[in-house]
Amino acid sequence: MIPRGRHPHRCAFTLIEAVASLTASAVLLTAVASAMVLVSYAIPDSDSPARAPLESAEVVNDMSAELLTAVAVTSRSGNNLVLTVPDRDGDGTDETIRYGWSGASGAPLTRKYGNASAVAILPAVYEFSLTYDLDSAVVDSVTTYWLVAARITLNTSTDPTTRVVTTVRLLNRPEVTGP
Repeated sequence: MIPRGRHPHRCAFTLIEAVASLTASAVLLTAVASAMVLVSYAIPDSDSPARAPLESAEVVNDMSAELLTAVAVTSRSGNNLVLTVPDRDGDGTDETIRYGWSGASGAPLTRKYGNASAVAILPAVYEFSLTYDLDSAVVDSVTTYWLVAARITLNTSTDPTTRVVTTVRLLNRPEVTGP
């Protein structure tokens, strides 16, 4: 007989406690699995219309970073650009980078780094344009021009609403030939 006022020590869960905790765990795991399925639908696949502006934005971001620190611009046009950036590989010489697009809808946008072969950084481009803001000064009847900013427009889709446009202000204001 158990003395009055003393309760026996329980060593395990009752059946109802075990069933209740398993039910709560099952509901929680189902909610987490549902959230993971929904998140997986939000990630654009290679055929998704959301993929084009994301790829364009990545390339424009890389190009902007290189333009930002350019120390020279040796050639520029509406769809080609050759610029020089400070030494990146430790050999003591500045690096030359060339971006180019043929202007044909669906043609690749290429990037050439140093003496390496040109690489297609985007396989199909439907719009690519570069416009430039120049500053000038006349000293002793000689006009000198500096590249102050560049506007980049890029679209890797036939949909004009997916174009990416940005303007980059160059830190070093490299000297360039006239307008």
